[in-house]
Amino acid sequence: MTEYEIQDFLYRYARQRNHLNYCPNIYLYNWESDFLTVVKSGFVNEYEIKISKADFKNDTKKTEKHETLKYGGYTIRGNWDYSYYEKKGMLDENKRRKCKRPNYFWYVCPENLIEDYEIPSYAGLIFIKNEICKIEKKAPRLHREKITEYQTKKIMVSLGFKYWNLRTKRI
Repeated sequence: MTEYEIQDFLYRYARQRNHLNYCPNIYLYNWESDFLTVVKSGFVNEYEIKISKADFKNDTKKTEKHETLKYGGYTIRGNWDYSYYEKKGMLDENKRRKCKRPNYFWYVCPENLIEDYEIPSYAGLIFIKNEICKIEKKAPRLHREKITEYQTKKIMVSLGFKYWNLRTKRI
């Protein structure tokens, strides 16, 4: 099973549940999302696709991403001048740089590739079996902020670019 096939399954899954927007491979946050959807309430679901155990293990090395998902920001490493971030209101109480994150974060993989206990507390797990998406572990809501107008425009621009890029690749 490839990442593209799983994206196709997620697209059908999201359409069946009346999600408003869907976009593969987009940089809406400080990392690339494999698949992203927006629901009517304005909440964002991010789906991290894993096609091998090694792929899943490598994902855990992305410390800034996972700190942001868990805490809403990441620890600034090195000898930074915190006063700039404090003046701008960009730090939380633990001196983490605040960052945007999805409302729900899911891992998606072929059935039994990842075990429930391997999934972090801030993530859900969806298995793909026989072209069906099955929720194995429900993702907790990470926050209540809705998608911003700027983020919505960013999704639309990305989709427009993908469309025209495909269309202009005629033979």
